Amino acid sequence: MDWKKYVDKAQMVEWRRHLHKYPEIAYQEKETSTYIVKALEQMEGIEILRPADTSVVGVLKGAKPGKVVGIRADIDALPMQEEADVEYKSVYDGVMHACGHDFHTATLLGTASVLSKMRHQLCGTVKFIFQAAEEQFPGGAQAIVDSGAVSDCNYFIGAHVLAKLQTGLISCWPGTATASPDKFLINIMGTGSHGAAPEASVDVVTVASHIVTNLNSIVSRNISPYDSAVVSVTRFIADSSLNILGPKVELGGTIRTKDEEVRAFIHKRFDEIVSGICQAYGATYEIEMMRGYAPIENDEYVTSVVQETAKELYGEEVLVRPRTLMAGDDFSAFGQIAPTAFFLIGSGSVEEGYEYLVHNPKFTANEDILPIGAEMFVACTLKLLEA
Repeated sequence: MDWKKYVDKAQMVEWRRHLHKYPEIAYQEKETSTYIVKALEQMEGIEILRPADTSVVGVLKGAKPGKVVGIRADIDALPMQEEADVEYKSVYDGVMHACGHDFHTATLLGTASVLSKMRHQLCGTVKFIFQAAEEQFPGGAQAIVDSGAVSDCNYFIGAHVLAKLQTGLISCWPGTATASPDKFLINIMGTGSHGAAPEASVDVVTVASHIVTNLNSIVSRNISPYDSAVVSVTRFIADSSLNILGPKVELGGTIRTKDEEVRAFIHKRFDEIVSGICQAYGATYEIEMMRGYAPIENDEYVTSVVQETAKELYGEEVLVRPRTLMAGDDFSAFGQIAPTAFFLIGSGSVEEGYEYLVHNPKFTANEDILPIGAEMFVACTLKLLEA
């Protein structure tokens, strides 16, 4: 069956632009999920489930029994002000689809549309998973897993746009595909004083500055270059007047690792560094460590299906292996149930006019990837149903 004739780029562009214009952040995707449900209701043979929060699962049963394949897209936006110059710019202040989830959702809707037209030829079941709250821990994936709505799946596949990679290039390799995105908050308490009398203070700005410098040395001096790790201090708040040495500083940031031993070591070094520096200066401290999602582990077989599909559809040269991805994604939760594969699709290089990474207020991506994503999902699903 020539299923490619059912891939409707124009419809996916329409879906994507609507979603981009009306974004909603994690756990608040009420209008987004309603829009998804209405789109699925226009497709024949899809049963709609509401397993958890604002997530949606569409179930398509083929004419004959067989394997069950889950395909996942995340649907939430980010709490940031859009600066991209596009005609379908977000209408909401402080909310933007800056991570490509509008692309993921439109792609999965396009996939559902194609497969629904093929339901009489399908052997098995496909579950279209529109997952809420990927951007905010504990994430929406675990809630779907816990609901039991996808517990019968034999395989899961998912995809993500990859900024600054040439449009349509695809990356998928067996093994660890993402990092654990842990977060930390450190409160440092000292004694405030007038800025003209620093000797009367325990200067928490100085203490915090030494902590930041030493935390940044963990990766360069304590972690082997053969291991992947990132420590980024992204928050430094010392809220006081310009002539006052305040009594408190708040630090915050993220830790990214792919190995549990490296993860545990960095957590240990955090406490040692903060404790030692605070003791040396006479300050006190509190540390809150928030463990993020587990890394995604790409199954060797499912990954091979993705790789072979990419080559068959677009040629050998489309498959590339970029540098290690240190982002986190709660798609890993589906690995508790069945083998998974998570692939990346190049969404436009700098040379093509796409200058910004995800989570940037000016992020944009090439809409030509919408049919590519749908074709990959459809073709991989057909292979996995026959496995």
